[in-house]
Order: sequence, then structure tokens, then C-alpha cells
Amino acid sequence: FFMEPEPRDSESGAGASSSDGLPRAAVAKLVKERLPPHLRTKPDVAALLSEMAGEFLQMLTSEANEAASAEKKKTLSEAHLLGALRKLGYPQLAAECEAVGEAEHGAQAARPLTALWRPLTPRHAPAL
Repeated sequence: FFMEPEPRDSESGAGASSSDGLPRAAVAKLVKERLPPHLRTKPDVAALLSEMAGEFLQMLTSEANEAASAEKKKTLSEAHLLGALRKLGYPQLAAECEAVGEAEHGAQAARPLTALWRPLTPRHAPAL
């Protein structure tokens, strides 16, 4: 299905960031960090990637929301997002995200509770 493109912010004079995509400055920085030093991009690449990322996130969250709704859940979980990635045809990305999630959960579980506890200081103490 193809939809008529909506006017971009630059076309409407609203500024340099898209409300449907990721912030263009952040995308431009990511692109610059990932490219080899000898390679450059045109300025409109960040805008296009921003819009593409926004569209992908909308598709992903929509699919995850459908899964959560089917389970009568009001909160999206990691499992809903991973299932949505698989359903949208990204099983390898889902597996990579799952591995990152497991590593993150393992790192949190390995931390002793005392590392998470910090004593109340006068700034954090409740008012009497």
C-alpha cells in the first residue's frame, strides 16, 4: 500500500526536525559515528533516515500493540516487540535484540542489591 506523502516540516516552514521521525541531529550524529572517516553523506540523508526510522518504529509499535491487545494487555512488553519484529520479517534483528536484552537482564541480576541502594542524604531525605 502506498500513501500520499505528507508535507515535510521543511516544506511547511516548521523547522529542521520531523514530528514523525527521530531527531535529525541525533540521526546525523549516528550516521557520522558509523561511517568510515573518508565517507561523507549529503545533508538530506539524515532527514530521510529520520523519516524511515520513524515509520519503522510506527510499524513495530503498531504490530506490538495488536499483539498486546489480542492478549488483553494494556502494556507493551519486550515479548510483544520481539514478536512484532519476527512477524514483520526481521527474525535476525529480533534474535539480536533478545541477546542484548538477556545480557542486560543478566548484568542487572549480577549486581548486588547494595550497589543499587544509596543512603539517604539530607537532599534525598523525606521532609518531616
